Amino acid sequence: MGFTVEIAGADKLMSKLRNIEDVDLEPAVKVTAQAVNNKAFDLARYDSGDMRNGIFNEVLHLVIGGKKTPVGRVVAPVEYSIWHEIGTSKMKAQPFMKPALDEEKEPFNNRVKALHRAAVSKIAKQ
Repeated sequence: MGFTVEIAGADKLMSKLRNIEDVDLEPAVKVTAQAVNNKAFDLARYDSGDMRNGIFNEVLHLVIGGKKTPVGRVVAPVEYSIWHEIGTSKMKAQPFMKPALDEEKEPFNNRVKALHRAAVSKIAKQ
């Protein structure tokens, strides 16, 4: 003896959920880029202030897989920044960019999940 369960409207909901990839991730990317920028600023060595004060961030819109995608970029433009980040044969590394990025990975993932949850909730209510 068997039974069947049918969920009314499931096909309609599934077709809407397929469009979930269209969630605008730019808010999460902007907040994360700024947070990485701030953390890198706090972690960067301060001598003259040029390295710390030069750090900036921006959101670019790149075409990835045929789709326009927001990409955050945090830059330390002073030419010696790299040597502080990775060190030299005469100077121990004093990283500031990678630790800042690492610290923001989980918060970024949480921001993206929240945007997707909101999109799913909105779709489910339609």
